[in-house]
Amino acid sequence: GKPHPPVYDLARRRLEAAGGGAARILAIGDGIATDIQGGIGEGIDTLFVTGGLAAEAFGDDVEAPDPVRLRTWLDERQLSPDCAIGRLR
Repeated sequence: GKPHPPVYDLARRRLEAAGGGAARILAIGDGIATDIQGGIGEGIDTLFVTGGLAAEAFGDDVEAPDPVRLRTWLDERQLSPDCAIGRLR
């Protein structure tokens, strides 16, 4: 499982078998130490969903995480996803 390479290798193989390319993979998740760390480690673009596991760290509005709180929280973990979103619909 995430953040270990075999799960990403499997995703790449399945995407290629379906006619897609690895450049189309986006790691999406609310687990900074699994979803995002794993994607970054594999060179995959990442989208961090702030309204999940760590939602309380980013302010009262799940739809619009506080950017200062988010940056501070990410800096403390030394991780930087490509993008962040409050939640998926």
